[in-house]
Amino acid sequence: MASRDELLSYLAPIVHSASAVLEDVTITPAGRSRVISVIVDSESHNLSLDEVTGISRKVSEALKWAGSGQDEHQKASRHPTQNANDSRHHGQGQAA
Repeated sequence: MASRDELLSYLAPIVHSASAVLEDVTITPAGRSRVISVIVDSESHNLSLDEVTGISRKVSEALKWAGSGQDEHQKASRHPTQNANDSRHHGQGQAA
């Protein structure tokens, strides 16, 4: 089973290839398997549902190939109520 840091390293380029940023990965034990939650964001715009769906498919496929087939995968963009501390968050939504 991969650690959180290993998953971050493995998934970051996959998420980046979809023009998004991997914010966090959490692993929660769930009986014999684990729930892997992947939080993504964008440096340039708010992610659409279609974009998150595409990233979700890429991440799920990558995790299958990595051997975490028994794990449940959850993917999401940063929730609007989460703190937006990175510099890329300052300026989103502002008119150019």
